[in-house]
Amino acid sequence: MNTPPLSLFDYHLFMFLANLRSAVIRCSTWLGLLMALIRFLTLRFASNRTASKVSFGFYAFLVCFTLSSVVSFLNVFRVKIVEVVVWNPNENTERTTVLVIIMTLSFFIASLPAGVFNLMRVIYTDPGFFTPPLTLFNFYLFGILANLRDDVVRCSTWLGVLMAFIRFSVLRIGSIPGVKNFANVSFGFYASFITFILSTSITIFNLFRIKFVEVGNWRAGANCTTQSNQVWILYKSVVSDLFAAENSFLMRLDMALNAFFLKIIPCTLLPILTIFLLMELRRARKAIASASLLVKKQHLSSFVNHFSNIILTTNASVHCFVWLILSKDYRKTVMKILRIGPQPVYSNSIF
Repeated sequence: MNTPPLSLFDYHLFMFLANLRSAVIRCSTWLGLLMALIRFLTLRFASNRTASKVSFGFYAFLVCFTLSSVVSFLNVFRVKIVEVVVWNPNENTERTTVLVIIMTLSFFIASLPAGVFNLMRVIYTDPGFFTPPLTLFNFYLFGILANLRDDVVRCSTWLGVLMAFIRFSVLRIGSIPGVKNFANVSFGFYASFITFILSTSITIFNLFRIKFVEVGNWRAGANCTTQSNQVWILYKSVVSDLFAAENSFLMRLDMALNAFFLKIIPCTLLPILTIFLLMELRRARKAIASASLLVKKQHLSSFVNHFSNIILTTNASVHCFVWLILSKDYRKTVMKILRIGPQPVYSNSIF
């Protein structure tokens, strides 16, 4: 395929997004440590309510994000990009630039709300006598953010499978006219857009799974003098009437679909496609080596190919391991729904 290599702008964009993702992950890790510290300070020094205030959480998040951004900014100057060779249009190169960029943005969108969510959660949900319970607005806000994070993580998983499939198709059956369009940048945008629409549809459907009901009132403890006269309403999340109807048919259907399309299929396809892709890359290298009489020096394109293969292999292994563990409950649920395996026998005896 006559796909041009990455431009200088693409390299700088990749470096910027990679450092941005590292900053968000680093910030999320630091916020996890702060969450434990805030819990300890709130319980250990209950007379000082500074750590339990909302403003303290925002200041802590701002400081973490600023320090993490400074470290990432310094990492930008760690490497430089130089020109090594002029690209020949006859060379066989492949690229999945658009999918990689969108996957990076998906990780950024997924990781940033996670850190903020954990920090806000520890501030609001401590069962002590100083911190009031969550309001109904907080419940809805946290539900939307949690489903949004699941949305972008789901998109990133599917984009990883698509990236491996596109690279394999271009190498294996690239001579077919229809497959040549896979290497176009527009195809990456279309694939990402369709993936986002499908994932968002599932997310919207999942928003109706639960509802929040009032379970009682909450008052501050006797040691709290500033809020002793105020009363808050306690809420909890339960299965909605729509999903609980017909013996929870929609709930079981949703769990089965999530198990197949979000856990089992991606963790199965990604390792298989990655293995096929590596085999096809090795076969293509052997064919090029046997047809060429001159041994060309390795240049930047070889490094990019090896680096992409390492990313795909690592991504496939991690996704396979993680999703195989996470899909255990889903597999059990699907087996119960489909009545696969031994079923429990219930009997009543009268003595």
